[in-house]
Amino acid sequence: MAIVFPGGTQGGPAKILQVVNTLKTDNWSTTSSAWTTVTGLTISFTPSDNTNKVLVSTSVVISGDVQGRRFAMRLIRNSTPLQFADAAGSRTRASYGGTAYGGGNGGAFVGALQILDSPATTSTVTYGVQAIALDGGAVRVNWHNNDSNDSSHSVSASTITCMEVDA
Repeated sequence: MAIVFPGGTQGGPAKILQVVNTLKTDNWSTTSSAWTTVTGLTISFTPSDNTNKVLVSTSVVISGDVQGRRFAMRLIRNSTPLQFADAAGSRTRASYGGTAYGGGNGGAFVGALQILDSPATTSTVTYGVQAIALDGGAVRVNWHNNDSNDSSHSVSASTITCMEVDA
C-alpha cells in the first residue's frame, strides 16, 4: 500500500522516511485527576530534517473501572498537548473522552488518534498518550469488563506509531 502526500521535496509525492512503533501489551491504570502519561505508550523519535512532518497514530484500548466513570485521553509531544478540542466552558480539553459502560464494570473501547505534526527539529522528541480520570474513578488501558480470567473475556494491546514524512 502506498501512502502519498502531495508536496515532497522533489515536487512530487512525499515519501515515508522512517517508521517507529511501540506495542503496549500489559495493563495500566490511574485514578489521578491530573494528566498522566500512560507507561509504555511513548516513542522517542528523531526527525532527519527540521522541515519534515511526523504522522503520529495511536490505537488505545481504554475503559473505566466501573460503569458510568468518565475519563479522557490526549496525545503529547514532549510535554506539549497535541490535537485537543477548543475550550468549552469548564470542560476538560482532550483528544477524546468517554464514559465506561457495560454491566457493573467498565467495558472497553478503542480510542484512535492520528495527527500530522510539525516538530520543526532534528532533535529527539517524545510522543506519548496521557490519560485523566475525571470523576474519582480509574481510567484503564488494555483492560476489559471485570478482567475475569476465563475464556469469555479477552485481553488487548495498544499501539503508537510515528512515521516521518518527507516535506
